[in-house]
Amino acid sequence: MSRTQVAVVALLGLMLASPARAGSWSLGAQLGAISLRSDEGGGTSTVVAFPLNALSYQPGLRLGFGDARHSREACLEGGLLVIDEAGTVVTIAVASLGYQHVFMQHAASSPFASAWVGMVGEGGEGQYGNSISYGAGLGWRRVVRDEHGALRIEARYDYLRSGGAFERPKLSMLGLRLGFDLWL
Repeated sequence: MSRTQVAVVALLGLMLASPARAGSWSLGAQLGAISLRSDEGGGTSTVVAFPLNALSYQPGLRLGFGDARHSREACLEGGLLVIDEAGTVVTIAVASLGYQHVFMQHAASSPFASAWVGMVGEGGEGQYGNSISYGAGLGWRRVVRDEHGALRIEARYDYLRSGGAFERPKLSMLGLRLGFDLWL
C-alpha cells in the first residue's frame, strides 16, 4: 500500500469516528451533466447521462454507510462498462471511496460537502491500466418524507490522472450531479 493510500484510509477513519451508535446503509443512483476537459489541449466534451456511467469516468451507483440521518457518511461509488465488438472487448471500471458531511444534521434541507479518491481501470486488446482520480463537491440535500431517503444535487470537480491502456491524457471534470439515496 502506498503512503497516499494509507493517508486516505487514516483520514477517512478519523472523519468517521463518532460515539458508538447504530449505523445505517444507503443505496443510490445518480444522473448528471459533466464537462470533460483535457489538460493537454484536446478540447472539451460534454456528457449528459441518465444514470451516470463509466464512459464519462463517473460512477452511477452509490453505496453509503453513516449515522442514522446520514449526516456523516462514507460512500463507495462505482460503475462498469464492457463493450464487445467483433471479438474486441473494451472495459472501463470506475470506483471511488468518499466522505459526505451534512452541515445541519437535523434539518430536512441542508448543504453538504464531499471529497473522494478513486481508481479508473481501462483495458482492451490485451492491455490494461489504472489511473487515480480525486475530487470534491458542494451540494444541497433534501430528506424525503418519513426519512426513507434523500435527494441530492451537487456541483463537483474531478481530476483524473493520465494513463490507462489507451494513453488517455489528464482530464479535469466539472459537473452537476443529481441523485437519490434510499436509506435502508
